[in-house]
This record gives sequence, C-alpha cells and structure tokens, in this order.
Amino acid sequence: MARIAFLDEVVETVVEALAGAAVLGACLLLVGQGAHLVTGPALLGLAVVMTYYDVARRTIRAGGGVRFMAASMLAGYVWLALAGAVWSLWGLGGLGSSAYEIVIHAITVGFAFSMILAHAPVIIPAIVHRALPLSPALCGCPTSCCTPVWWCASEACSPGPPESGRVRRRRRGGGDRRLHGPHPGPRAHLR
Repeated sequence: MARIAFLDEVVETVVEALAGAAVLGACLLLVGQGAHLVTGPALLGLAVVMTYYDVARRTIRAGGGVRFMAASMLAGYVWLALAGAVWSLWGLGGLGSSAYEIVIHAITVGFAFSMILAHAPVIIPAIVHRALPLSPALCGCPTSCCTPVWWCASEACSPGPPESGRVRRRRRGGGDRRLHGPHPGPRAHLR
C-alpha cells in the first residue's frame, strides 16, 4: 500500500536512505556511543515521511476494518517517532539510562504490535480462509497501547453485514468456490 501513496521516486529514495541510516546506526551502537545521533533522527525522519505519504492518512476517514487498520498504522508511526525522538535526546545526553527501556518498548511493543494489528485483518483471513469478524472486542486490545480510544468509539469497530464465515474467492473460470467444492490441490492437473 505504501507504493500506491509514493508518487515520486525521490520519496522512495528518501525512505530507503533513512532506513539504511537507521540500520547502520543500530549496527554502530555496538561500537560507539555517538551512533544514537544517527539512529534517532533516522527513525524520527522515517516515521514522519511514512506518516505523510502513507495511504492510512486517507483511509482513516473510511469506516469499519479499513479505519481500524489505518488507525493502527498511524499509531505505529507515532510510536516509531517517539523512539526516534528519545534516541536523539539520549544521544545528546539529555536523558538517563531509562531512555534505553523507552526506546526498546516503543519499538517492540508500540511500533511492532501496532503494525501486527494493522495487518492482521488482511493476513489472518488469507491464511485460514475465514472472514475475520470486526467487533468492539477487537478494538479493546489495541486501545490500551496502540490505537487511540476515540477511533474505536466511532464507527471503526461497528460490525459489518453478517457473513457466512468463509472468504469468498473467485476461480479463474468465474463463480464462487463454495459452489465448486474444495480446491483440487496443486497437482490436480497431473492426474
């Protein structure tokens, strides 16, 4: 989805450069103390650029699961920006030893968990071949640390129309898979 929003090659180059700087700074953390001044601004810049160009800024106005995914993505970028800001201040000597815990938790719990929640409504149904029902209970989990409460208080977690529980898929010849039975398998053409 990020490629849809990146309309210019310059933006992709900036994202690649910032990601490379963040990885380089993380590798240099093992060698010297000044690497915080490379990693922090790179993460902060990456969060700002990705927030500005991500399609989630536009899809946050949608309803249902799309809004939930967009809110989780934007919350993840906020956590990444927090980690970058804290790492930058830590590199300047403005924070004590607790900065390391803030950064680690902001990246691993905040950013990573928000991104997992943002992509789960797409990935889980694709793996298990079942529709993932969206309910207010689903919003109860991310509101604690990742997604703002007020997104779930609106129509973000309103249940959609009732479904049979199966994800509808189209065959190449058209029609619904449920009418044709289960998938014949990867070697059906060899029989």
